[in-house]
This record gives sequence, C-alpha cells and structure tokens, in this order.
Amino acid sequence: MSRRRDDPPVAAYLRLSIASDDSVSIAALKGLVAEEARCRAWGDPVLFVDEGVSGSKDVKRPARDAIEARLAAGEFRALIVKSVDRLAHSTADFAQIVKICKDAGTALVVTDIPSTPRRPEAGWSSTSSPPSRPQ
Repeated sequence: MSRRRDDPPVAAYLRLSIASDDSVSIAALKGLVAEEARCRAWGDPVLFVDEGVSGSKDVKRPARDAIEARLAAGEFRALIVKSVDRLAHSTADFAQIVKICKDAGTALVVTDIPSTPRRPEAGWSSTSSPPSRPQ
C-alpha cells in the first residue's frame, strides 16, 4: 500500500562514515528503511544520505542538516533511521532531534533498539526484528 496523496511523506536518514567489511552499506541501509516504510504502509521514504561522513560533532553533515531543517518545518510524518549513532553524534544532539520530531508531530523510528515497543501514536517507535505486515 502506498501513501495517500494527502499524507505527508516519510523521511529516512542514512550515514556511512567509511566503508569496511563490518559496516552496513548505503545500499543495505536503503533496503532496511524502505522495508520498514513498506511494512508500515508509508510508501517510499525521501532519502537523506551522508556517505563517507563521520558522525563527529566537528564534521559537517549536509544531509543531516537538511533533514533537521525540513523536520522542523513539519514536512514529514515520520523519520526512519537504522540507529541512534547514525543520526546523532551525542545524547544532546539526539535529544534535539527528538524534540524537533515531537514538536512537528513526526514519528521517529529507530530500527535497532530492541526494547522499545512500536507505538507510532506516541511519536516514538522502534523495531528490532522484521516489522509486522499491515492487515
């Protein structure tokens, strides 16, 4: 099921600092967020990608900056990320993104936090196993 014309789109932020054997590739991250969006019947997410960019606070992350501005403007119904460390470089940075999402009414979906229940209505959601299929 794809999104209705009047539903705001979903965003996904992907970051890969360096490609290595133990890192998840951008292609794999795209598949992960696309599957999460599909399973929630949200349609294809708008992708924001910082490839080859460190998560360090001293490094510019153009896609991360762009998504933050667009989240603050209320452009998205949800933000999907693989993990907190892909999105934020510190606890304070993550708290800022959570506040922006909350203020904008945007759900935040972190796919690799195993103990957080799926509760989109609460504005916070997480999955650790393949998402359930819509009925």
